[in-house]
This record gives sequence, structure tokens and C-alpha cells, in this order.
Amino acid sequence: MSLGCIVGDMAHDIKEFLQGHIQQYRLARGEVEEEEQDIADVLPPLDDAKEEEKPPLATHVKISKEVAEKCTHFLSHSDPQIRVQALDTLRLSLLLIHSQEDVLLPLAHKIWPCLVKRLLQDEPLVLLRAFQVLVSLASSCKDFLRQRVCKDALPAFLMSLRSQALVSCHAGPVYSHTLGFKLQTAVLEGMGNLCVDLALGDSDLLEVIDSCMLYLSARQPKKLQEAAIRTFLSLSQLDPDIVWLYLCEWQSPPETPHPSLVALPWKGKSQDEYMLNVHLLLQKLQ
Repeated sequence: MSLGCIVGDMAHDIKEFLQGHIQQYRLARGEVEEEEQDIADVLPPLDDAKEEEKPPLATHVKISKEVAEKCTHFLSHSDPQIRVQALDTLRLSLLLIHSQEDVLLPLAHKIWPCLVKRLLQDEPLVLLRAFQVLVSLASSCKDFLRQRVCKDALPAFLMSLRSQALVSCHAGPVYSHTLGFKLQTAVLEGMGNLCVDLALGDSDLLEVIDSCMLYLSARQPKKLQEAAIRTFLSLSQLDPDIVWLYLCEWQSPPETPHPSLVALPWKGKSQDEYMLNVHLLLQKLQ
């Protein structure tokens, strides 16, 4: 006897058993006279028990997914220009599928190991493009990327910002034409949105604030100061209380309103180079 015949007989036996069981149940309840649906109408045929197939992907989504997957193979190419082109193409491909979560999340998982190497172990121009890809990816894969970014990428970004702040505060006007300056500006510009999209916790947020605070110094190039101010305004969307309290510590000690009042200890910093930008930010946050 073939396997198909055995399966068919088993299905027939199960169907008869269920029909008899339901008939006995109705008989016990006195419902034999009522017209009911046949068991065959209640139980779906075995052949129709398959899961519904998902609708096919739109053509532009399918093509963008394939392009993004192909670009992943070029992120480790020995030529920096090829890596830059691959990152630019990858970023544009992600824009077309940002709303397709079923496609984007598996793709982000596949891209991440290659992307994080470009974020940590590459030259400034490639790192700049990789950071732009990260910001674009984080805007769509917020919860999915939060832990990965905080663990793998964020500490390296903040360390780079701190070390480069020591360079830029002593640099001349020519520094604004260097890749280091462009990278600093891009990271400061994108850091606020990145933190808001990922909804960073308090400890990570304070680390970001500490690193960006160095760029509120009057010794920094003007464009970096402006970028840092915009970053703080973005971070205030995430937690305005933390940002406001942190900046308050950099104010000059306030005067006592009346001699009869006890002067409370004030932990304000005395660095004059931060005062102007701190006061400007506090006015905007009020």
C-alpha cells in the first residue's frame, strides 16, 4: 500500500471519528433535531490548511534589497574609493526600503558586522560615509540597533570626538578644510538625531553630553560650536531635564538674593570659554 493511500485512510478515519463524537455530544444535549452544519463544512480540507503566502515584494523594494546586499560585499574592499562608493550606494538603497520592516531588519542584521568595521577601523573619508549610513539606518531600525550601537560604535565615536577636540581647539583657519574637521562636523550634526532615534538611556546620554561639551568652548572653530549647540538642542528633545541640569553646572555662581539668606554651595565651573554658549543654550531651553 502506498504512503498516499495510508494518509488518505487516516484522514477519513479521523473525520468519521469527529463526526461520531459531535453526533453523540448533540444527542446527549437533546439537540438531535436541530439542523447543524456538517462537520466537513466546519473542518477545512487538509489540502487548504497551508498558511497564506505573503504578497510579493514591490519591484523597487526587491531591487533595492538586492543592491544593498551586493554592496555589503564591497565594504571590505582594499580600495578606499570602492568602499566609499559602496557606502553611498548602500545609503541610497536603504532610503527606498525604510518603511519595509520585514525587509529592512534582516538586511540591517546582515550589514552590521561589515558596517561596524568601517565605523571603527577606517580612514576619515570612509568613516564619514559609514556614519551617514548608520544615521540613516538608525532612523528606521531604532529598537533593533540601540544595543548594538551603544556597545560597538558609540564609545569609539565619543573617544574620537574627545581626542579631536584637543586638536581643533588649537588649530588655525586652514583646519576647516581638512577631513578631520568635516568628520567632526558630521558626527556632531548627526549625533543628536542618532541619540534621539535610538532613545539612549541616561548613562549613555551623559557620556554624549560630556563629549559634546568640549565643543562649546570659545576656542573651537565657530562651525563646530554651532554644530555642538544644535546637538544639545536635539538632545534636549530626549531628556530636557538632564541637559538643563548639566548646563547649569557650568554657569557662574549666582548672587545671593538677600544677605539674610544662607548661601548654598554652588558647583558651577569657572571656565570662561564655555560661558557664552552655555548661557545661549540655557536661554533657548527655557
